[in-house]
Formats: sequence, C-alpha cells, structure tokens
Amino acid sequence: MAVLANNLSRTDLLEAIMARRFYATLDKNLELSFKINGNEMGSTMPGNNYSLEILGHDADNEVFTQVILYNQDHSIVNSWTPNTENVTLSAALTVTDGEYYYVKVRQADGNEAISSPIWISGTEENQNPLCTVTSPPNGTNYINPADIQITANAIDPDGSVTKVEFYQGGTKIGEDLSSPYSFTWTGVPTGSYSVLVKATDNLGAVSTSSAVSVNVGRIPVTVTADPRSKVYGETDPQLTWHITSGSLQGTDTFTGSLTRDPGENTGNHAIRRGTLTLDSKYILTFIEASLTITPRPVTVAADPATKIYGNSDPSFTYRITSGSLIGSDSFSGTLIREPGENTGIFAINRGTLTPGSNYSLTFIPADFVITPRP
Repeated sequence: MAVLANNLSRTDLLEAIMARRFYATLDKNLELSFKINGNEMGSTMPGNNYSLEILGHDADNEVFTQVILYNQDHSIVNSWTPNTENVTLSAALTVTDGEYYYVKVRQADGNEAISSPIWISGTEENQNPLCTVTSPPNGTNYINPADIQITANAIDPDGSVTKVEFYQGGTKIGEDLSSPYSFTWTGVPTGSYSVLVKATDNLGAVSTSSAVSVNVGRIPVTVTADPRSKVYGETDPQLTWHITSGSLQGTDTFTGSLTRDPGENTGNHAIRRGTLTLDSKYILTFIEASLTITPRPVTVAADPATKIYGNSDPSFTYRITSGSLIGSDSFSGTLIREPGENTGIFAINRGTLTPGSNYSLTFIPADFVITPRP
C-alpha cells in the first residue's frame, strides 16, 4: 500500500491515512494521484458537474498501458490507453449523491495499482451564471433606421456558459454561443427600447442581466415656407421654402412640392406643406406662410357730357384708361354728378361704380355742362 502524505513524519502519515489518501500497488515505485475538482482520493464531496485529473509516474520509467475509471457498481465509466511512462489525464465528470469513483492503472509488466475511492454525498447547489450588457451604454441615442451592436459579458462561477441570448423587452432578437458575446440588431425603427441578455450555464441555470435603455429617433428638420404675393388675376408664383433648423445628411434631398389653399380672390391664402417630404429617418416640421393676392389696379375716366337747360340728364358713361378686368368680371353701379339744374359746369363723379373687391379702382372725373336754353 502507498500513502499520499506531505512528508514522511508520523503526523503527516497518520493524517493521510485518516483522510484515506492511499492506494494499493504491486510496484513500490509507482506513484498515483486521482482527483475530482481538486479533491484527492479518499475525499468526500457533493455532487455536481466537475473535471477529474489522473496522474501516474514510475521511477523505473515503466510504461502505463491502461487507466480505468470505475464507479460504485464497479462498472467502467471511462478508460484510456496512454502507453506512456508519465500519465496526465483529465475529463469532465458529472457526479451525484450516493456514488463513488476509483481508478485502476496497469503497467506493461502487469503490475497494477488501485486508488481509494472519492465518495459523493449530497449535491452542491449550482450557482447561476452572471451576465451584463457591456454595450451600448444606458440611454444611448441612435438615428432611424439604426444598427445597434450589443455586447455582453457572461461567466459561470462553477461551470461554463453555454449560450447568451439577446432580448428586446420580452422578445428574443439573437444569441451567441461563444465568448466574446455580441449581436448586431439591424434596421431598428424609431422608438424607445429595453435591451437585456440572458446567460445559460452547462446545467441549464439561467440568469438575466439588468436592462439597458436605447432610443432610436429621427433627425429633426424644420422648413419654413417663404411668403409670396401676386396681383389678382395673375399666375401663382413658385412656392418656395428654406431650412430654418437642422440639416440633411450626405446627398439626402427633399421630394414633392408645396401647395396653397384654393381661391383666387384677394386676401391671404395659407401655403401648406403639400407633398414635400424627406426620407423616413427625418422628422419634418413645416412652418406655414401666406400667399397674398392683392387687388388689381384699374383706372376709369368718366366721359364729358352736356345737356340744354331744362332737358333730362343723359346717361353718364366711362372708359377704362389703365388696367383691365379678368375673365367675366364686370362693373356695377352708376356714375353721379354734382346736383344743380342751372346752367354751368358740374363734376361727374364715381358714384356707386365698382369693379368688385378684387380691384383697386382709380377714378378720373369729367365735366357735365348745362348750356343755356335757346
């Protein structure tokens, strides 16, 4: 029998025997170590998912031809054929309450050694993995449509991380199976979003990170219509505008055109946005202006007129001397003259003559002459 003691002192030898760190061997030079999760043969430990380590050496440089791992039923759990003078083996091993494991090694000359067991009692509670979103920082703003690269850090204190899943709120948007963990969320529309990750370990435990808020918005641009005017009856001028806040990116341009409220009479007519628009990554604010239609100038001159004292007044007439009426527009009303029936000169005035509110009328009076009656 060989004892795994730190020193050859009586105290150390007794401690190793009490800890059951010994193995049976047919070769006095054969050295053997069997550990599960760093616990040497003879140990008692809780169940969990671990790694084992087997070391073998012979001072006479004899070759190890076989290494066998047995369980409490003396069934072979794993076996190796190293065919080497120095054995270094490792493997994953899941152990549960009530089991024990031991190792047997065989050399080329037929000598063997058998370790004392490692006993499994109880179950070690699996620790959840730990995960965080490392990018983007909380409150990051993006422009629509956005491509958002999300990176995460995930570790498992007592095992390994098998996957990291990326979520927007409660909706899974991607996953990564290996570190460094990252995912690019593409074409994200306008809105406010909550991004988080979930990490799963090798035993199926899942943990969820704190959420990170990101905002995807549109570029604000403000356009102001230019005030325009025209004289009644003329063709509309081109409706124009200018940017008063914000700017466009690269070669981005506006499409569409402005419109105005219908109507051809004098007054203010609102200039509207019409079909003027930008790409969806912009939010367009439009400030209206007015198209002002001003009265059309028309000059009318009264025609001179006469009558003989005692006769009835003739009809008073007039003519346009400057400007013109539009379409079917016409004058209404009549001219009048200054009162009086004696001989003399009386002014012919505008009276009620009007071409309507769409015109600015200038009136030139004339003379009405009453001559003596012969």
